[in-house]
This record gives sequence, C-alpha cells and structure tokens, in this order.
Amino acid sequence: MTISERSRQNLFNRLDEQLGPEEAETMMELLPHQGWSDVARTGDIQALERSLNDRITAESALLRAEMAELRGELRNDMADLRGELRSDMSGLQLSLTEQFASFRDELHRDQRTLQRQIILALVVALISVVISAAGLG
Repeated sequence: MTISERSRQNLFNRLDEQLGPEEAETMMELLPHQGWSDVARTGDIQALERSLNDRITAESALLRAEMAELRGELRNDMADLRGELRSDMSGLQLSLTEQFASFRDELHRDQRTLQRQIILALVVALISVVISAAGLG
C-alpha cells in the first residue's frame, strides 16, 4: 500500500493530539517518506554485498586469466624475436667474416704484387749497377 501525503498528514495530526508536537515530529521522521518497499533491510544489503563480491571475484579471475594469456603471448613473441635476432646476428657475423676474408686475400695479393715489383726494381737496379761498373772498368 502506498502512503499518500494526506494519510501522512492525518497520522501526524493524531500523533500531535496524543503525544504532542515534538514527539509527533520525531515519530514522523522515523517513518520512511516513500513506503517500506523502498527501504533496504540488512539482509538485502548483505545479499547485495555477497553478489558484488562474487562478481568481483569472477571478474578478477577473468582478468587474471586474460593477463596470464597475454603474458604467455608476450613470452612467445619475445622468444620469436630473440630467435630472429640470433639468426640475423649469425648472418651478419658470417657476412663480416666473408668480407674480412676477402679483404685479407686482396691485401695478400696486393702485398705479393708489391713485393714482386720491389724485387724487379732491385734486380733492374742491380743489373744497371753491374753494367755501369763493367762499362767503367
């Protein structure tokens, strides 16, 4: 049953007659303004609290599961990246080794060519000295 303002006023008037104005005011303040259906009982609040706790627990478990899944994906991605990096580094190392070997071989060729040219120049100079000495004497 919904209590109308008129019913509340009638109740206040009767309380005022029986108890006095201050007591009537106190009693009216203790009564809900909309009706008892809008008042939450302790059991209602406890049920709501349990429901919220259950929901928070479920949401928390779901969040933990999602975080664990993301952590696993991240670990897999990092392992893949490490593998790619190692492969790239190995390829780079092989390329550098080949380039250094090629450079070393080229340097040895140039060194042998230079040695031959120096020896040839010395032989030519020696022959010139011998010919010059033979011509003088």
